[in-house]
Amino acid sequence: LPICMIALSRIGGPVIDARGDPVVNARIDLATLSSFWAAQTDAKGNFDLDFLAPGNTNATLAVSAPSDWKPPGPDPDTHQPRAWARTWYPGVLYRDQAAPIIVRSGGKLLGLEIKLLAAPLHELSGVLLDPDGAPVPHGTLTLWEAGPRRDAGYRAESKADGSFTFPRVIDGDWRLSGEFELRGVPLRTREWVQLKGSDIDGIRLRLSPPFTLSGSIVIETNKQAPAPAPPEVLLIKQHNGQILLEGQSIYHVAPDRKSTRLNSSHLGIS
Repeated sequence: LPICMIALSRIGGPVIDARGDPVVNARIDLATLSSFWAAQTDAKGNFDLDFLAPGNTNATLAVSAPSDWKPPGPDPDTHQPRAWARTWYPGVLYRDQAAPIIVRSGGKLLGLEIKLLAAPLHELSGVLLDPDGAPVPHGTLTLWEAGPRRDAGYRAESKADGSFTFPRVIDGDWRLSGEFELRGVPLRTREWVQLKGSDIDGIRLRLSPPFTLSGSIVIETNKQAPAPAPPEVLLIKQHNGQILLEGQSIYHVAPDRKSTRLNSSHLGIS
């Protein structure tokens, strides 16, 4: 049986801030529809992804400054405070504006400079509600960046009247999550928010209880051959062509073997 080897690809370049300084320990994310790679810039602000498996889909490249990086100055015109935003190659704030990168077998794309963008800070506020529409006090609110990062960017707690506020959020695409346990039942909710140049007020975030997703796998086999073991079933969160890894992102279940042809599986999702 012949085996074909595919040469790995390589992408690299410098990351600088608006002052022109190299950004050390910046996080680099390269993502396709089904996979992603991560790296950090070195002491000179350079990144090097030299183990990429080539594919036929376009990839997007993003960089995030480390939390302790010196913040940018205020906006020179409005004097509004700013922070370093997650920046997509070649230098945009939103993924749908990013230039696609094609990863070819054995190819090298070196010298891809990314300049961090400084974005103004805005306020995002709303109210957390239970399934019946009543305000929820002391609920947990989190804002996650779109993409493969596993850590929340911002956290807050709802007040006695259910209201919540994130006072200093940078422009970009955010996944807003709410969680609360009511009489032993975990309630959760998520929705997408895009901050783009202004505050957002009046978000009504309604919690929901867990639900079950069920289905079946049908395996067609030859009558003389035994039925193979059913494959594991995966449910993976995605949004806008990106795998999401915040919280519990991948649900998996091994189907029960009901017969040689029909197998049922049940996924608890919250």
